[in-house]
Amino acid sequence: MNSLQGKTIIVTGGNSGVGAATAIKLAKLGANVVISARRVGALEEVANKITQEGGSVLVVATDISKNADCV
Repeated sequence: MNSLQGKTIIVTGGNSGVGAATAIKLAKLGANVVISARRVGALEEVANKITQEGGSVLVVATDISKNADCV
């Protein structure tokens, strides 16, 4: 896979499971990762893993099933 250096990628459901693993992998490949989900504590845990490994991450607590959260 090509380097994702300089790219920004949004991962919904980035607080656990496939979403968290995807966010961590994308950050390792050089992407700036935005992770979103409803559980802030779990998002922060994933963000800490990413930053500890030198990645760039932004946490956005949101519920994508609510229109007001997606504006």
